[in-house]
Amino acid sequence: MDTVNQYRQLIQAILTEYASYRPHYGDIEMELITDTSRDHYQLLSVGWNNLERIYCPCLPSAL
Repeated sequence: MDTVNQYRQLIQAILTEYASYRPHYGDIEMELITDTSRDHYQLLSVGWNNLERIYCPCLPSAL
């Protein structure tokens, strides 16, 4: 059981680090979605690049 908790912490740490990065173009934010009860994690890029809407599920992950 400790291994699963370690994996949870590791995934959350990695995705949190990636979520802190900001693209150099457009008005784009990185959003981190976590569902710890079902062990689903996802990193999204959302925003605008000029007139283009950006919605990109970058890193979906599950245990």
